[in-house]
Amino acid sequence: MTETTSSSNPGSTEVWITGIGLATSLGEGQDANWDALNQRRINVDEKTFAPYIVHPWAPVDLDTQIPKKGDSVRWKPGSALEPMPLG
Repeated sequence: MTETTSSSNPGSTEVWITGIGLATSLGEGQDANWDALNQRRINVDEKTFAPYIVHPWAPVDLDTQIPKKGDSVRWKPGSALEPMPLG
């Protein structure tokens, strides 16, 4: 699920709620972000979208966020409406 604020309003900030925790241009997770902030390190790309400066999203290990296929139940269309045995 993503939610954004309107970027047409002056002073507004676009926010994406990803559900994977803290992931910024500084890194993934609190430790990586605090380390970068304490070292006053930034991650910017001045060339790709020149004359604009962008903060590219740091690499995220999506394998830790997305369950393995073997861990999930295979769903067929309409199975969410069917009763399922528990136990």
